[in-house]
Amino acid sequence: MNELYIIIVFLFVLFTLLGTGVWVGLALMGVAMFALELFASGPTGDRMATCRVTDDCVFGVSWSPDGEQIAFGATDTVVRTINAWSGEEILFQGAHDDWVLDTCWSTDGSHLVSVGRDRSMKLTKVETEQFIDNITSITPGALKGGLIAVDRHPARDELLVAGADGTPGVFRMYRQKKRVIGDDFNRIH
Repeated sequence: MNELYIIIVFLFVLFTLLGTGVWVGLALMGVAMFALELFASGPTGDRMATCRVTDDCVFGVSWSPDGEQIAFGATDTVVRTINAWSGEEILFQGAHDDWVLDTCWSTDGSHLVSVGRDRSMKLTKVETEQFIDNITSITPGALKGGLIAVDRHPARDELLVAGADGTPGVFRMYRQKKRVIGDDFNRIH
């Protein structure tokens, strides 16, 4: 007798910005699916939305400043944003070459930054889904190991990034000089 076992793994829990709901990341092992579910917070905990987003894991979940979108990366090398209330996909950007491990938003919510195992920090314009720039150097060998985490200064579009090399860096989100191969002009520290 063949039996199919489905194991549900909770990968993250994220309150909505006003605390009126909870997004739960679920991996359903045995059916190769990753889903996000939004539940109302409070005594009933009714399900408000469900969306299937990828066939593998997601990472680096972040809220847009206005609380209307959730961004995340995945092992399928794609950065996505979804509507925080319906689960509808808003942005789909595939500029990374490896797992996308973290995301953060610009102060005004117009741009999204993502980092990944491909050693890059990428800037995307949310409204058009357009990949804008590699924020870090694009020189082969300039970065050692993947980038794991990124966060933005609370008041400025400056980014703190951490990677496998163990050396944190601070970068400007937006380029101020023309890109030149070998540059690292966006680096502040």
